[in-house]
Amino acid sequence: MIVVGAYPNSICPQLPQSKPIAALGEFLSKWLPPEIGLHLLPFSPSCGDSGFALQSWTTVNPELGTWSDIESIAQKRHVTVDAVYNHVGIEREIFRWFLEAPQQYKHLFYAFNDDITNCTLVGPRGENVLHSWRIHNQRWLLWQTFTESAVDIRIDDSMILRM
Repeated sequence: MIVVGAYPNSICPQLPQSKPIAALGEFLSKWLPPEIGLHLLPFSPSCGDSGFALQSWTTVNPELGTWSDIESIAQKRHVTVDAVYNHVGIEREIFRWFLEAPQQYKHLFYAFNDDITNCTLVGPRGENVLHSWRIHNQRWLLWQTFTESAVDIRIDDSMILRM
């Protein structure tokens, strides 16, 4: 199967009333046969990293469209959504909990408040993945694989699994 990857706002809508996801669906229907699938990149509310610093795992950013728009595309072709579960945006509520009470919520993240020195771990984009944060006059190192707008979470933590 051939699959096209696209951000929800990859196609500019011809009509001002069309939301980007609906416009993408219209474009695909017009120009690509239904045998070609769609890998829909992040469409949830986000605080950065080109949409990958998610604020929610279950909602569609209303500026981009609705679940109905995604379902409409999926009725016509195979759709894979880019669900980002290994990190969250730093504006997400669970990260705010950590900022308020780091000792209580450090189990949700790869968070270290030990004095780690001379530690360089390079991520896929060639940058150090451990970022220093000052929280309640303590130095914390947080694992942030991709950008400073997203922090990696412990997807094996029972509290995360219930979210």
